[in-house]
Amino acid sequence: MSAEFRLLGEIELRSGGRAVDIGHTKQTYVLAALAVDAGRCVPPDSLVARVWGADPPRRARETTRAYLCRLRQALEPYDVVIIRQAAGYLLAVDPLAVDLHRFRHLVAAARAAAAPTAQQTYAAALGLWRGDPLGLLDTPWSAELRAELAREREAAERDHVDLLLAGGRHAELIGALTARAAAEPFDERLAGQLILALYRSDRRADALAHYDRVRRQLADELGIDPGPSLRQLHRQMLRADASLAAPRAGAAGHRAKPRQLPPLPAAFTGRAAVLSRLDAALRPGAAGKAAPVVVVHGPGGVGKTWLAVRWAHDNADRFADGQLHLNLRGFDPGRDPVPPEVAVRSLLYGLGVTAAAVPPDGDSQVALYRSLMAERQILLVLDNARTSAQVEPLLPGAASCATLITARSGLPDLVAGHSARPVPLATVDDAESAQVLAGHLGAARLTAEPAAVAELIRHCAGLPLALGIVAGRAALAPELPLSAFAEDLRESSARLDGLDGGGLRSNLRAVLAASLAAVRPAAADLFGRLGAAPGPDIALAAVRRLTGLARGELMPSLRELIDAHLVQEHQPGRYRMHDLVRLYAAELAGDPAPVRERMLDYYATTALAADHTLDLTRAGPGAGAADPVDAMVWFEQEHQVLLSCVAQAAGCGADRQVLVLVRAMTTYLERRGRWHDRTALQRAAIRAALRLGDPGAEADARRGLAVAQIWLGAYDAAAGELATARERFGAAGDRAGLAATHRTTARMYARQGRHADALEHDEQALALFRQEGHLAGQATALNAIGWHHAHLGRPATAIARCRQALALHERLGDRFGQGLTWDTLGAAYERTGDHAHAMAHFRLAVDAFRSCGDRFQEADTLRRLGAVLLGAGAVPDGCAAWRRAALILEDLGHPDAGEIRRDLGRVTTDPATAALAAVP
Repeated sequence: MSAEFRLLGEIELRSGGRAVDIGHTKQTYVLAALAVDAGRCVPPDSLVARVWGADPPRRARETTRAYLCRLRQALEPYDVVIIRQAAGYLLAVDPLAVDLHRFRHLVAAARAAAAPTAQQTYAAALGLWRGDPLGLLDTPWSAELRAELAREREAAERDHVDLLLAGGRHAELIGALTARAAAEPFDERLAGQLILALYRSDRRADALAHYDRVRRQLADELGIDPGPSLRQLHRQMLRADASLAAPRAGAAGHRAKPRQLPPLPAAFTGRAAVLSRLDAALRPGAAGKAAPVVVVHGPGGVGKTWLAVRWAHDNADRFADGQLHLNLRGFDPGRDPVPPEVAVRSLLYGLGVTAAAVPPDGDSQVALYRSLMAERQILLVLDNARTSAQVEPLLPGAASCATLITARSGLPDLVAGHSARPVPLATVDDAESAQVLAGHLGAARLTAEPAAVAELIRHCAGLPLALGIVAGRAALAPELPLSAFAEDLRESSARLDGLDGGGLRSNLRAVLAASLAAVRPAAADLFGRLGAAPGPDIALAAVRRLTGLARGELMPSLRELIDAHLVQEHQPGRYRMHDLVRLYAAELAGDPAPVRERMLDYYATTALAADHTLDLTRAGPGAGAADPVDAMVWFEQEHQVLLSCVAQAAGCGADRQVLVLVRAMTTYLERRGRWHDRTALQRAAIRAALRLGDPGAEADARRGLAVAQIWLGAYDAAAGELATARERFGAAGDRAGLAATHRTTARMYARQGRHADALEHDEQALALFRQEGHLAGQATALNAIGWHHAHLGRPATAIARCRQALALHERLGDRFGQGLTWDTLGAAYERTGDHAHAMAHFRLAVDAFRSCGDRFQEADTLRRLGAVLLGAGAVPDGCAAWRRAALILEDLGHPDAGEIRRDLGRVTTDPATAALAAVP
């Protein structure tokens, strides 16, 4: 006996016209969950989620197996088998035995058939509906499927009505259309159908009145005007356009006018700039004599399909002969891509070619397809393409048509061979993310919990699919606060679990897995490794260390991941992943320890080498061998990555790596004036040193913390750290460390204007450096001693000490040290009244700092140079120096920029006012 599975209403199994008992409610739900995918395998976890939802009972899998056993027994008399496979369970039955699949099959057949047959086929498809699909089954999966089927039914109903109107049956439609329009007042296509039916029934006043009613409702409740199609219909009625005349009853057009667009996405928002690009690229004649082709490409879940459908609906009136739509299933989870030959036949059916009229060979099918398209103005929407080869046979040849393609890659062969225009689609910003949530949940719910909304937006990272999943879950649970959903996403390790909407298309993991399945194994392996790398991005050199591959071996895989939008090259030679993609990659990477150890070692070694180039007081192998500017550029590029490395090292107990990384970053942070970052890093170093029980490392970390506190004006806190550091260095007999601490103490006093106290500590530092034979330390201390003497009114002594320091710096080849000493000499000469020598030395210092890439010291010296210039009456030059200093400090985010700007505001071009800026 044959069986009929009925899902479009209450769940039933019927045979011979009678209902078959298939057990209690949950067992019925299990059968329905399998029947939805009849002939395809359903994984066990998916089966449980479909039946029980997001919170199944503890033994749900065991219970499901029991239900399946009973179902096998119940189905045996009807020749229906449930097969256990490695990946799950399969209901071995012809899909057309399930009314849901039969409905879809009939709708597809109706869209491919000539008008009289199509009318009957649509009626048969719609007649299968008996109520809400899946009965009372209430899980996220069933709700999503129910909504999807409702959209499909609505589209079929609208297509059916169009055919009936074209056949002259307008009078009999008015009653049903009036009722539907009252229930769905914002459906413009439905409104247009009712207006046309009224007009053709000689009820023109009623038709115009209904248009006006729809127009007012759209304006009053949504703040929008009717769309182009409805406005065009209104204009045609006003001028009694002959094309609106009623056809003879039973008549039909000689060829199909496809209208295959999916329903309009209700929650679509934003994307105005991209929509404008599509307007320009797809307008008639945009590609000259060729048919315009656009490829909207971007990562899975970024909203490509919604964008394409939105544009297609908005511009449907530009294509007089209709719209063809085909999902090529390039990345549909659990489904194979549509082969080109199958796609061509589907498009032929959509153009009204019957199955019997389709040529037997593929080349003839493509030729017939292009011949039919050449006669028409049709928009072709090819959604979810996988490769250029899948799409090329489907491209129309005539410029009267346009093709809009969505794909995860840019389909470079189409760009090169068919002049397709690539339109990349990125994630949405915070404002548009909020609009997406508001479209699902309403503005009031968002306004009530702004902090939770901000957190949700942050965790979804601008990915529309993630936003839609969160919004869908929240819409299904209106009694829960949004903070509950934000909490679900707070832990990065569980965030992807919180972004599982219950269906394959609303499961972020499944979407990403489909993208990854399209790349070669080598690229997939690289993807997982990149997920375990520290930092927000990674340079090519670091990727090579990560993989151990030469550039030539690495680049094909890297380019493949970029083309699949799994990785972005956001700067030349630097790569990053979207936050949620990175979480998925980290899951695939497995144990992160080997990769973490390799990368921490790479960054620590490279940072130390760069630091030795910048600071000769840390003399080590290769010190000074590289260009300081290159070292500063490297630190600037890797700054955020290095911060992540410190956090990762601290989190996994690699305390020695913490100390090395922090020490290696201090010179760069000081020269960039990043004192808050340095404060956080030095505190991390102190904690690491305490865990290691290393008093020397603790002392060095406390001294480094004091340096940051001094520049932030926290002098009392700095004094406490320095006192502890001196005690630790003294107890350890570390004279170099003690000398450096005296040097930092002197810096603190100098910043407070206490130069006599500062001088005492720098003299102690000099003595200790001399005992150690530390030439770089001696040079630094001598320069500082000169600075103090200059401020204590002893410029001659200052100049003498600076000359000694300069000789040592020149001997060491320390360009930065020379810059500091020239700066001090400039200050000393200024105090003697020798402005010419002061300006000359300040300019030497500025050039030295610029050559070292030290922008903070460059700005600091420019500030002093500007003051001397203004004091000497060179107002334009002085103002120019201050402007350069302010621009540098603003770029660094340093608060002193505002003070310089205020000083500039007090200076005019009149030399008589230059003295106002003599003291910066």
